[in-house]
Amino acid sequence: GSEMCIRDRTSDVELNIYDISGQKVTTLVSERQHAGYHQIRWDAGQLASGIYYYHLQAENYSEMKRMIFLK
Repeated sequence: GSEMCIRDRTSDVELNIYDISGQKVTTLVSERQHAGYHQIRWDAGQLASGIYYYHLQAENYSEMKRMIFLK
């Protein structure tokens, strides 16, 4: 799984996965979460190997990173 940390206070959190063409594949998190560490498990077994992006948004924080999925 992946781990994220929400600092300071409760925040609306959204974590989305996109394919190489920019199409949203899935939303892993879309809820209000308390401050602290959180783990997310993503079952990507139905997807093809390749490059994907995750976009994490929480309060005043936004991050997009590339990841490689290999079967």
